[in-house]
Amino acid sequence: MEAVLPKQNYIPGRSGQNLAPEDRRSRQQVIRLSAGERDYLHLMAKEHGMQVAEYIRACVFTGQVRSQPPEANKAKWAELSRLASNLNQLARAYNAGFEVTEEELTPLLKDTLAELKMLRDALLGISTEGA
Repeated sequence: MEAVLPKQNYIPGRSGQNLAPEDRRSRQQVIRLSAGERDYLHLMAKEHGMQVAEYIRACVFTGQVRSQPPEANKAKWAELSRLASNLNQLARAYNAGFEVTEEELTPLLKDTLAELKMLRDALLGISTEGA
């Protein structure tokens, strides 16, 4: 029997509520673990900010576990997401054929670069005050 990953492709954290009936997670697989293995599994899932089942699926289906940013970096992570979104919108506008003049683009890119440098320094713990 050949093993085939379901057609929906595994997406970490994806709820089964919006899946087609044949793709819903309705089957259980029981495994036996030692107390130490179970504790370690729960610890690793918690460290990655995941439920145990989600952690296991990520390990099995992707071979990778996406970590949550540390609590201290969550605000910086949100800033980085906003900057990435802004750059993505610029790229989409350019690829869609919208004309953007150098006079419009240069200040935006300079501001974005300055924000990225400040964000990088903050994540590295480098103080930029008074610089």
